[in-house]
Amino acid sequence: MLRLEDRRARGDLIQMFKIINGYEDINLTNGIKYSISNTRNSRSGHDKRLVKEIVKRGSYRYNFLINRVVNHWNELPYKAVYARSVNSFKAIIAKERK
Repeated sequence: MLRLEDRRARGDLIQMFKIINGYEDINLTNGIKYSISNTRNSRSGHDKRLVKEIVKRGSYRYNFLINRVVNHWNELPYKAVYARSVNSFKAIIAKERK
């Protein structure tokens, strides 16, 4: 059985996949910021690497979805990030987490 932290991270990844691929129409105030580095990190293998928002005042944005998911998202393999559907994304991350 998965721990609460693992289930939350999985849910966050699924939600971010839906937002990035347009399955859910959510208007984020600051948008999603991608890394502008042209070199692909050999560890992650994909070019949709996210960047954390800089939190200057207060911690209310620190726990925002994008900041929570950045590290997990950037570690995903190429086939997960470019999955064709939400269900295939779920299956791929389930295999990766075992």
